[in-house]
Amino acid sequence: GDWPTIAGRPNLHAAQRRRFLTTPGQLIHRPEYGAGAETFVGELNSPAERSQLAAAARANALRDPRIEEAVVSVEESSPGVVLAQLALKPDGEVESEIVSIVSEV
Repeated sequence: GDWPTIAGRPNLHAAQRRRFLTTPGQLIHRPEYGAGAETFVGELNSPAERSQLAAAARANALRDPRIEEAVVSVEESSPGVVLAQLALKPDGEVESEIVSIVSEV
């Protein structure tokens, strides 16, 4: 059987989630790919660390040629759970859209 495929906005959102969760260096042919959320496991207990992850996520989001602008926030929504909100403005669009990523740390 064929693998199901996705296109359009669902594809863009899945790509951004993958970028957020992938650790730089994990993909040999693209060593700069990924924000490295899992490298912060057990570490996201300070605003500075959350800010560092948000900056890495924004930089990686902007490497996608489909994204014109990105604003990222990372907060601890409850003990051990991090919520990342990516406000992404796709290239050629007027409005941004929100991609939310919840991750346990």
